[in-house]
Amino acid sequence: MAGRVAKVILLASMTLNMSGCVVFEIRDELQKANQNLATANTQLMAANTELDIANAKLIEANSRLVQANSDLTVVNSNLTQTIQRLDGTNGQIATLQNKHLSTLDTRLDPLGKSLTEVDTHLGSLRKTLDNIDSMIPFLGITDSGESGAEGAPTGAEMPGTASAATDANAPNSTNSPTASVPATPKDTTSRMIPETLQIDSSEFRLSVYMWRNFQPSVEPAGGAAPAPQGLLAKLNLVPTDKGKAPQGIEVAAIRLQRGKSVWTGQATKETGDTADTWERMVRSGPVWDMGAGVNVFVQLQWPDGSKKWIAAYNQTIERVD
Repeated sequence: MAGRVAKVILLASMTLNMSGCVVFEIRDELQKANQNLATANTQLMAANTELDIANAKLIEANSRLVQANSDLTVVNSNLTQTIQRLDGTNGQIATLQNKHLSTLDTRLDPLGKSLTEVDTHLGSLRKTLDNIDSMIPFLGITDSGESGAEGAPTGAEMPGTASAATDANAPNSTNSPTASVPATPKDTTSRMIPETLQIDSSEFRLSVYMWRNFQPSVEPAGGAAPAPQGLLAKLNLVPTDKGKAPQGIEVAAIRLQRGKSVWTGQATKETGDTADTWERMVRSGPVWDMGAGVNVFVQLQWPDGSKKWIAAYNQTIERVD
């Protein structure tokens, strides 16, 4: 019996010792948990403070948004009124535009008819100007009685005189020894006659080669010295680009001018025209000294009868022995 009691007492003491350890461990854990809770509470309070600040800012932002919305409402109202006014202005502009355009059309109709009539008259004037184009190189002429260079053959009257039309169509009149000496321009440097002409779709210039032939010839009977031969000239219409030679164009008149001397003659076609060449020859020209200073004026005539002048200035007379 006593031994059993002793075992119970021993077991009880052992149990009591074990319970004390557990209690201490629980107490320690509770203290740690309490510290953690205190730390968490501190953090939550800090977070709550920040949330309060954020909430205050949101309230302020919301207030500003409300004010902005109010301002936008006012702006929208103003824009609506402006659009309405612009619509009214556009309507007024459209009304005025239609009214004035209608009036303008009414006024422009007779003006268009007048311009058409003017264009018709200008077409007639262009033809007239083409007909008197031959007079241009010889405007401002000197006394027609002035003599030419030594040995120069005389020519028919120049354009601008009573027989101008006859001269252009009858170049053989230049062979008359009793015809008056042609008058010349006072200012031959002004170059009123163009050096190029637009023919079809190409531009052409006048190429001139002139020379005096001094080769020996048969002396006349009786031992007299042979008469000096007049100059010769080769005329070519040369394209300034890669165009073809003009077709159907002839020479209506030719004038050679050096200083105060003017010679009027004719040019003949001695070789047939080709797609690449247009050439005319002048023979028995004036007996002028060799050298430069010769202005060449050629009047071209088209198949329809229209005429235009082209010039080559300051040409040189060469010498062939």
